[in-house]
Amino acid sequence: QLLANLTADHQPEARPVLNHTHAVSVTIDVALAQIIAVDSRNQQLLTSLWIRMYWTDELMTWNPADWGDTTAIRIGSEKIWRPDILVYNSLLPYDSNFEDSEATIYSDGSVAWLFPLTMLSTCSIDVTYFPYDEQTCSMQFGSWSFDGLRVDIYNKPQGQYHASYLVCFRSATGDIGSYKINEEWELVTFNARRDVFLYSCCPEPYPSVTFNAFLRRRSLFYNVNVIAPCFLFVMVR
Repeated sequence: QLLANLTADHQPEARPVLNHTHAVSVTIDVALAQIIAVDSRNQQLLTSLWIRMYWTDELMTWNPADWGDTTAIRIGSEKIWRPDILVYNSLLPYDSNFEDSEATIYSDGSVAWLFPLTMLSTCSIDVTYFPYDEQTCSMQFGSWSFDGLRVDIYNKPQGQYHASYLVCFRSATGDIGSYKINEEWELVTFNARRDVFLYSCCPEPYPSVTFNAFLRRRSLFYNVNVIAPCFLFVMVR
């Protein structure tokens, strides 16, 4: 009954604010689960990610005491407003950036939307110093259709997420707590950075959050199986 009450006459396309001049503030956290492939020929990076987004839906609140002390419910994310945030340098179709997974809504309107994503993105790869090369591959997240005055985006706060996250210091790192080690590439750092872009055409700000994976090739395999045999061959001759 609570779910039916919340979704009655609800329009998922409308931004969930009581005052239309206010922006929806979205916090994004990305967990890098695995680097699946680094394709230097095609300049591509294939990764397994966990996407976590948090915002407040001011139109979906309730008093827990009126609903059997229910403080949270789960709902199909397609039934509520969700930010049209995607990876700008993705090589995947637009729709594949989103998952129709469930979201959790709390009684104060806080929303948590988490889903896995296999991401194919562009990456400028320079193999000049192969096999001792280092690469930085970036994934830039931002709204597709809204400027920052309507949908603002932030990287996760330091420490535990809570309602006052807007005044917290922002974390400069992504989540690598469940990262699976890649045999060819060492993950040195996985950083997060928020940028705000201003363009000559428009007065509105355009914020984005970029996650940078700094990679170092593991050269031991090439040293043992390629470079050392070549060196010995030259010495013998």
